[in-house]
Amino acid sequence: MIFTNRYFSAAEDDFSSDDVYEKAPRAFAYCEHCGFAIYSPEDALIVDGSEDIIHFACWGEYSEEHMFDFSRKVSDYYR
Repeated sequence: MIFTNRYFSAAEDDFSSDDVYEKAPRAFAYCEHCGFAIYSPEDALIVDGSEDIIHFACWGEYSEEHMFDFSRKVSDYYR
């Protein structure tokens, strides 16, 4: 449901056809980090190992939070 102060008329605003849905941007995927839509494959990364799809812009935070999913401390290796 959309809440708005504007009155929409199907005849005046041309909402009478399905073309309205075709003009709306479609999500390519949803970011595993932030949850928001990714609209183009050019704006996305696939993380090796987990196959998570994330925004380029989310990489910094994602890598900090998941650092030990794809790396380990040297001190743990030599125990």
